[in-house]
Amino acid sequence: MVRLDSDEASALKSVKYLLLFPVSFIFSGVFTESLYLALTLMCFYYARTYKWQLVGITGFFLSLTRSVGVLVVLPLLYEGFMQLLKENEDLKSFKNSRDKILPLFYLSLIPLGIISFMIFNYYLTGDFMAFAHAQVMWQRHTANPLLVLINGYHGNLYTAFEAAFATIFIYIFILFYRNIRFSYWLFGMYSIFVPLSTGIQSMPRFILVIFPIYILFANITKNRISEDLVTISFALLQGFLMVFWTNSFYLVV
Repeated sequence: MVRLDSDEASALKSVKYLLLFPVSFIFSGVFTESLYLALTLMCFYYARTYKWQLVGITGFFLSLTRSVGVLVVLPLLYEGFMQLLKENEDLKSFKNSRDKILPLFYLSLIPLGIISFMIFNYYLTGDFMAFAHAQVMWQRHTANPLLVLINGYHGNLYTAFEAAFATIFIYIFILFYRNIRFSYWLFGMYSIFVPLSTGIQSMPRFILVIFPIYILFANITKNRISEDLVTISFALLQGFLMVFWTNSFYLVV
């Protein structure tokens, strides 16, 4: 997918940063992260290559995998309309391009994933939103994400680490927003703020699946010094955090 916008070197660097990301060892854990990332990449790749039927199918499974996956409709709609505007520069031809707009309706398959899971929840518990109501067991409550972030610094060592991790990547997305596609930026921002609106816990794990991070680092590390600095920093931090992970500390959950 990176090769659609850049060269092979940048594509390989993106994969390298994914491999070396400080918490990428979570991909080998029994979580949804690896499946969620794979389906997200498929959605965006098929959207970029005009295969909207496959976008709808993979998007269905994405929202079935994790509830926040349904929001992928937003950046994908943007990609679809940008493609239409690019192909139809004048307004008249745009109005007459119904055959090109119709494929975007495959995006309506995406919400069916989470709707299916809600029906399953109702079958088991009598509550369509049981998966959301159960979040209180992990002390998750809906709140202002900025307040959650600030309060994280006033908690313990673990919450301060979670808050710092989220803050760093929010800052990176704001500072380098011009270095990636808007649809990627939009995906990255809501992928941070939506989980943050329910609690500070597990933020490194939620950030792990934000693939634009790796493309962004590939774009901003153009010279050898910056690339080596990021590579070594990621690798050392990953080793440090994996010690906590394998010894059941709550620093990375």
